[in-house]
Formats: sequence, C-alpha cells, structure tokens
Amino acid sequence: MGTEKSKGTKVFALAGAVNVTGLVEIPIGTPLGEIIYDIGGGIPNGKKFKAAQIGGPSGGCISARAPERAGGLRVADRTRPIMGVGRMIVMDEDTCMVDVARYFLDFVQDESCGKWRAVPGGHEAYAGNSRAHLRG
Repeated sequence: MGTEKSKGTKVFALAGAVNVTGLVEIPIGTPLGEIIYDIGGGIPNGKKFKAAQIGGPSGGCISARAPERAGGLRVADRTRPIMGVGRMIVMDEDTCMVDVARYFLDFVQDESCGKWRAVPGGHEAYAGNSRAHLRG
C-alpha cells in the first residue's frame, strides 16, 4: 500500500469546500481527485475546484492546473507539497488566493517559536516583501 518510495497510509483532516469533511485515512499516492470527489463527495453547489492546501501553514497549495502533482503526496519530494500535519483544505472557485497567501504569511510570522536563528528576522522580511507584492 502506498507508492514505491512512500509506503503506507496517511490520516488527513479533510476540510473546506467539500461535501463530506472529517478524518480520512488514505494510501499514500491517492490522486487528489479521488480524495476530493470520491471521499469528500465533491465540491458543494457544483462549483469548480481551485486549489487544495496541504500540510499546515508551511505546506503548499496544489492548484487546479496541476492536480496530478498531488498523486504522489510524498513527504520528501520537492515537486509536491509536504503532507506535514495531515490537513487538507479544499478551496473552490470563489476562494481568493491572495487572501490565502496573506493569511498563512501572517500565521507563520505570528506563531513561529523564534528558536531557529533565521526565523525571527526571516519571516518578517519575507512577509514584508510578500505583502508588498500582495497589495499590487
């Protein structure tokens, strides 16, 4: 069960724009579409899938343009977002990705423990530069 490089299963908290939310255990390598449409019951009100945020605030987003990238869901594969804490938030066509980016930048900056030397100054500098881009 799983993939050649990542064996086993992963428990996810499936939330957001899906008809069925909750804890799900899936084999590593399960395609994103199967998670959203078969397990999660699809997107409410017939809306289109926009992105899925995986692995907590420092994880990544998989866009509708590249859903096949989630097919591997590997912990150490740089081409895929990290699974991290096992959270998957599904977003529909109405979600503003700029707001999502802003939320996670603020969260990571505010909630960092600050014990890693690069974190206190690094998050502030990154967040400041990113906010300037997000404002347009």
